Order: sequence, then structure tokens, then C-alpha cells
Amino acid sequence: MYHVPKLTLLAADSLVVQNEQQVFEAAFALKRGTGEFEDALIGALNAWAGCEKTLTFDRRAGRLRGFEVI
Repeated sequence: MYHVPKLTLLAADSLVVQNEQQVFEAAFALKRGTGEFEDALIGALNAWAGCEKTLTFDRRAGRLRGFEVI
């Protein structure tokens, strides 16, 4: 994980985001309050990669589309 001060990141002239659509989906899930951004991003990336579902122990993450609580 890179440790970049928040102000440095916000002051950047440009920002390149890999898997922009999946990041957007995760942000939207966070806004809806259905789960944490990190869980939603993992689920969106897994779906993009062709996974049918993402298994989790986290009951809150289990509310996200494509997740199944084990």
C-alpha cells in the first residue's frame, strides 16, 4: 500500500484510476449505505473478472450484490 498524504493526493493535477467503473460502483454502494467501500470494490472487481459470487464472513458485506455469507 502506498502512503500518500491526503493533501498531496487532492492537490494532484490529474489522477488515473484503474477499473474506473468498478470504483464508481463501490462508491455508489457506499453512498447507498449497503456496505463498506472496500467490500463493494472487491465485489465489483470480482464480478468484472467473471466471478459469480464473492464469499464472505462479513454479514454487512453479504448485503452487497454478488456476495454470499458463509
